[in-house]
Formats: sequence, structure tokens, C-alpha cells
Amino acid sequence: MAGLQFLTASYRNDLVPFEDLHRSILRYGPEDAMHLVVVPDCDVPLFARFGGERTLVRPVSSYLPRPLMSVTGATQWFRGVPGLSSLARIDAINPFRPYPPVRGWIRQQITKLAAAAASDAEAVVIVDSDVSLVRPVTSDTFVRDGVVRFYRLPEGITPDMRRHRRWVEIAAGLLDIPAPQGALETDYIASFVSWDPAIVRRLLARIEANGRGGWAAQLAAQIEFSECILYGLHLDTLGSERERSFAANETRCHSHWDPVPLSEGDAAAFLAGMSPEDVAVHIQSNSHTTEQLRRRLIATAQV
Repeated sequence: MAGLQFLTASYRNDLVPFEDLHRSILRYGPEDAMHLVVVPDCDVPLFARFGGERTLVRPVSSYLPRPLMSVTGATQWFRGVPGLSSLARIDAINPFRPYPPVRGWIRQQITKLAAAAASDAEAVVIVDSDVSLVRPVTSDTFVRDGVVRFYRLPEGITPDMRRHRRWVEIAAGLLDIPAPQGALETDYIASFVSWDPAIVRRLLARIEANGRGGWAAQLAAQIEFSECILYGLHLDTLGSERERSFAANETRCHSHWDPVPLSEGDAAAFLAGMSPEDVAVHIQSNSHTTEQLRRRLIATAQV
């Protein structure tokens, strides 16, 4: 079993920040850690140059839309829809359940889960394209005494975070468990989280066990969901005490989540907000922060 595997689901619009991520993993990641990069089939030629001894570029069709053997053996199909990808971000359809069509964001999350479930690594680190490592990372960063680090932020979802609360309700329904009813709920969403592949496989089997079809078909039928909340709620509710023993409420990644660009005046404050424990920085791609400023911030944060 390998120690760590980095996993990124990317696409052509994130090519520029992905290049920075790629370099940072080669520089700061463990030398024996493979970076699995899964992209739409049409984008493979754009990402192929990143392939190497430590980077594996694979098309989405390696996981979907070929017939996907589910955990219980049922076959599911996802087919691309030429010419529709630019309309409402429609990416594919499931011919056995054609409505709703599968949007790119949903398919990307399904791909992450499928790739993580197929991994033979001890821990899979889900890292988005707009993240860059800035400090050394080892297996001990994410695994302690055989337990994979579990990011959870108690009371992180407040009543005004309606979309997050909706994602919790959706995850509970998929897992066939009661939805949390507190005014404040636990948040599990981050751009830099670690998963235990064995737990991911159990999670997918749990979804199938409810009898409403294969796990991928059920997820594809959702208008929205969060893979991080799905994993976190499953582990918090159905995992063992040992599996939750390496829980932490910090992401170890300093993030700018707001969909507004960082300005030159914001740079110093952003860097000052970093914790000594942070090993990565994340500047949301849809913030439209300039490439020049983003790269300068990354370079300044590096050690």
C-alpha cells in the first residue's frame, strides 16, 4: 500500500493555476507520493505534459462514462452530451435516468469519489487546482498511527449558510441517516482534505445499500451536493472512534474563498493571516485574482 496520493480533478479553465499546483507538489510533496490528475477526455492533451514518474494524468472516462462497475456489481452508464456542455454546464446524461442531466460540477465530484475509492494509497489528499503547497508535506501530515486526518469544524455551518445546510440534508438522505437538527452544524468543506480510501468505499456501499440504485446514478441525479460533507457526515455518524481519532478543525491551507479578487492592498493582510501550521495556500479561481498577484503571494508564502 502506498503512503499518500494526491488527487486533483481539473479541466482546461484551471490549467494555469494547476501548473503552479503541479510544481508545488513536486517540490514539497513526498517523493514517493503520486499525483493523480483526472481531467475531461478532451483536455488530456493539454495536461499530458505534466505526466511523469510522480504525476499520472487520466481521462474522466477511466472512471466515467464507461460502464462503471458499482460496489455491488450493478452497471451504470454516463454519456457525454456534445454541444451541451456550455449550456447550464450540462456535462453528461445517465440514459437510465436522463433527468436531471449531469452538470460538470456534479460529475467532477463523482469522479473524485470514484478515483479515491479505487486508490490503494493509505490516504488520498484531495487538492483543488487553485491550491499550491508552500511548505513540506510528509505522510505524517495526514496519517497518524494508521488513521487518516479528518477535517471537521464544529459549529462551522451557521443558520445563514443555507446552501451548506441543504448539502447536509442531501448527504443525510443519501446515507439514509437522520439529518442533524442543531442551529449550528459541523462543516467538512475545504479545498485541501484527506480521505481514507477504505472509508470512501464503505460510503459508496452505504449509498447503494438503500436500494435506490448504484451510488454514481444516485449522485448524478442530484442537482447539487458536496462530496466533502458526504464523506464527513458519513465518518462522523457511521465511522468508528478510532477512525475519528485524528480529527482537526484547521485545514492547514490558508484560503481566500470570496468570489472577489484580492487587490495589491489585500496581499499583506492575506499573508499575515497564515498560520505556522499552514502548508498550502488557496486563492479561489472564481475570485479572478490576477495571475501576477496570485503567483507573487504563493512565492512569498513559500519556505
